[in-house]
Amino acid sequence: MSASMEQVTTALRESVKESRRLRQRNDELEAQLADPVAIVGMACRFPGGVVSGEGLWGLLVGGGDAVGGLPVDRGWDVGG
Repeated sequence: MSASMEQVTTALRESVKESRRLRQRNDELEAQLADPVAIVGMACRFPGGVVSGEGLWGLLVGGGDAVGGLPVDRGWDVGG
């Protein structure tokens, strides 16, 4: 059974519409990837009593050692 010329034309028009829709959606997704990333906040836990980024840098430059023992007030079975 062969399709009529009208059916073929209708199918091609629908295919073109869908292709345009998909191209537009792809452009939207690509535009989202190009958006810059903004860091609005951060937190850091510094070692060895250091309280700032500058202090951490000073510890590193000075060759300091920030390794300490395990906390004893947390209920951990350190001996086990």
